[in-house]
Amino acid sequence: GAPTVANIPSAMVVTDAPRSVSTFVAPPSPPASAAETTPASVFGGPSSAGSAVGSAVGLGNLLRFPYMVFVHGGAAFLVPYALAVVFLGIPVLGMELMLGQVAQKGAVDALAMLNARAWGIGVAATLASFLLAAYYSAIMSWVWCFLAASFSSEPPWNDGRAKHFFYDEVLARDESIDDGIGPARWWLVIGLTLNWLLCYACVFAGAESAGKAIWITLPLPYVLLFVLLVKGASLPGAGEGLRFYLGSWDWSKLGDGEAWVDGVAQIFFGLSIACGSMPAYASNCARSENVGRNTWTVGVANSATSVFAGFV
Repeated sequence: GAPTVANIPSAMVVTDAPRSVSTFVAPPSPPASAAETTPASVFGGPSSAGSAVGSAVGLGNLLRFPYMVFVHGGAAFLVPYALAVVFLGIPVLGMELMLGQVAQKGAVDALAMLNARAWGIGVAATLASFLLAAYYSAIMSWVWCFLAASFSSEPPWNDGRAKHFFYDEVLARDESIDDGIGPARWWLVIGLTLNWLLCYACVFAGAESAGKAIWITLPLPYVLLFVLLVKGASLPGAGEGLRFYLGSWDWSKLGDGEAWVDGVAQIFFGLSIACGSMPAYASNCARSENVGRNTWTVGVANSATSVFAGFV
């Protein structure tokens, strides 16, 4: 039958007190019957698998994947990438979703329920997720500056000096790091603060607020990508760009181990696995939910977005 976790005995998800710290830091997991009646489910609720897809799709898909294709022989890179998806990405993603769905908890508590010493793995994954959020928030502060500048009658990059605008006006970088990093730029501080406030607004109520935010954060990038695709297709040289992206096959690149390493790294970037987010999303899903379907939905959506982004 369909792969579900509804019939897994509770003994498999709640260890005895001497071996688990979850007894002391959190109440025991609800029984399977209670979990199955959870009204708000990230996968089974109105947002379906959207929250997990939204977590998976990001700059790794939009920027890193097309660059990897360019570096590693064009469409030939799809060979190590596809193998990494099937034999590494999907199994690890499924494992993380099952962990959160069975335990009905996030990465820290779910791993602590397996073994008292394993909670540190969840802490490390959660810390990695926070570092990624801090990294992306810094990038988003730059995006806010560009967005604000785009409303001017004459955008500062109209004269072909976009590089100058970014380095000298947005970043306002100094000539040398030997002079220090310099004072904080107020426009970057505002952008960074705005981004963190939006992040808080999305997660302050847990899965409930995240499930609502996903109705905006998930479709918006796809709408923008489609607009950019139509615009790019209307420009001169669009056909040449398409042939350059997936029309070239340099099989010799597959003899380079770096292509295979980057293929594996790309799937970790793309699916956001080993960052503690997927167990957290699945923890709000009823144990009767189809894990296999959710895993393949997230995996296929992630890879399809990566390939689609290259055309933009």
